[in-house]
Amino acid sequence: SCQSGIWRAAEETKIQSGRAYTMNCGTYWSNPAQNICNSMPYIDVSFPEEMPEIPQVIVTSEYLFPFTPCAQGAMDAIDHSVTNVTKFGFRLYGGASPASTAISSCGAAPSSGRAISLFSWMAIAKKI
Repeated sequence: SCQSGIWRAAEETKIQSGRAYTMNCGTYWSNPAQNICNSMPYIDVSFPEEMPEIPQVIVTSEYLFPFTPCAQGAMDAIDHSVTNVTKFGFRLYGGASPASTAISSCGAAPSSGRAISLFSWMAIAKKI
């Protein structure tokens, strides 16, 4: 049998989860009407309760183009990353890139940008 890590009967795990739209554009909106940023949009997520230690954060995409009908659901890429993780929250960067076939409806510049997207997240930390 193969095991990883150390388990103690007295340990407990604190788990928090949620959903977040990456609503902020750190540079400029290449197509403001369609919520497409020329770089990766982000959101600062605050945990409802402080975590006992800096948690592991797991993120998955949930809804790629909630405010970008010009993309018609077609994408070239979906990216996300988590930074600045603390016991109080984290910054989530993430978005979907409209497919090159959407240039006629989204515009040439936005096809290389990222649209606001909805992500689900889970934070896991051991209670000390």
